[in-house]
Amino acid sequence: MTRRKHRFGRHGLTAIAAAAVIAVAIAGGGGAHAATADSGSGQSPSLQWSSGRARAAGDLIEVACPARTLCVALNNAGGVVVSAKPAGGASSWKVIRGLRALQLGGTRKQQSDAAEIDTMAFDLSCPSVHLCVVGRPGSPPTASVLYTTDPTGEASAWHEVKNIGGNAGRIASLTCPSVRRCYALENVSDSHGNITATALASTRPAGPASAWRKTGGTLADYPEGIACPSRSLCVVATGGGMYATANAAGPVSPYKFANDTNQQGQIDAVACPSTRLCIAQPDMAGCTPCGAGNDLISTDPVTGTWRQAGVATGDIACPTSEFCVGTAAGTRHASDELAFSTDPAGPAHAWHYVSRLRGNPRLRGIACASASFCVAVGDGGAIAVGSGRA
Repeated sequence: MTRRKHRFGRHGLTAIAAAAVIAVAIAGGGGAHAATADSGSGQSPSLQWSSGRARAAGDLIEVACPARTLCVALNNAGGVVVSAKPAGGASSWKVIRGLRALQLGGTRKQQSDAAEIDTMAFDLSCPSVHLCVVGRPGSPPTASVLYTTDPTGEASAWHEVKNIGGNAGRIASLTCPSVRRCYALENVSDSHGNITATALASTRPAGPASAWRKTGGTLADYPEGIACPSRSLCVVATGGGMYATANAAGPVSPYKFANDTNQQGQIDAVACPSTRLCIAQPDMAGCTPCGAGNDLISTDPVTGTWRQAGVATGDIACPTSEFCVGTAAGTRHASDELAFSTDPAGPAHAWHYVSRLRGNPRLRGIACASASFCVAVGDGGAIAVGSGRA
C-alpha cells in the first residue's frame, strides 16, 4: 500500500520495438476501447483492461485483492467498498454502509488533501478471502486494528482489537503476508512531538491485543509503508528514507537505515515480491521539492543498496519478481494510466504503459491477486481490472 501513491510528469521511454495494442473492454458503456502500450522489450502484453466507475464508492485510495473472487477498497472518507466479482463491472462493487475503517477527522476537503498526500498511513491488508486487516488509530489515541473474517459481509462483520502495544500511539503501517503472519509499526509521540515507530508482529491478528507483540525494533522516522516478503525480512519506507531488518520476527529486530537512497524527501510506499527485489515510491504529491524522480529499486535491500528504477509510479503491485504493475497518471504522457514490466529491475525501456482508458481515470491504488489478475482504483469510484496472462 498502499497508500502516498500519486506521481506526476516524468521521463519518457526509448521504444526499441513496435507498439503493441491492448484491447480494453470498457465496463458499463460504449463497447470496446483501444489502449496502446509501448513494448520496448518486444514482448506483447496480454492483460486486457476494463474500466468503469462505481460513483457511490467515492474517491478510492487503496485496494487489496487476495483472489479473483474478492477485492476490498478504502475511500478517502474511510469507507469500505467490496466486490466478490471484481471483473463484473462497477455494479458488482458495494459500499459497506455504516462502516468507517479509517477515522479521518476534519472536513471532506481536509480528508481529500490528507489522502492525496498520504493514503497509506493506516494500511489495508487482505492475506486471504477470509481475513482483512486495517491498521487504525483508536479513540482515545491507542493503537488498534480493525479486522473481518467475512469481507463481503455487513459492517457488523468488522471488529476492533484495541490497545495494541500498550502505548498511546497508532498503527501507521501494516502488512499481513499470510493469515498467521502480520507485521506493523506503531507511532508513539513524546512530549516534544518526536515520533518513534515501534515494530510489532502477530500470528493472531484478530487478537486479543496481547497477540500483537513488540519485536524490539524501532525507527526514528515516520513510517509510510512496510513490506515483508519473508519471515526474516521487512522493508520500511519512511519520511527520511528506507530501512530494513533481517530479523523481522524478533526477539530483537534492529532496522538498518539505507543511507544511499539518494532521496531528499519522504518515501511513501514499498513493494517487495521477494527478498531480492523491492521497489519504493518517493513522494511527489504533497512535497514538490522533495527530489522528484523515478521509483527506487533494490535487489539486496538488507545491505541498503538502492538505485533509481526505470519507471515512476504512484502505487505499485508486484505479484511476482517477474511482473510489476503500477499506477502512472501523467508520469510519461498525460494519457498514461498504468505502467507494467516483466523485468522490473530492468532499464526504462523494459517498462510499458497502458493509456487512454475510458474517461482517463485518475488511478491511485493497485493490487494483484496474481500476475494474471490486477485491479486499480481511483478518483470518482474509478475501477480498472486487468485480466489474462501476464
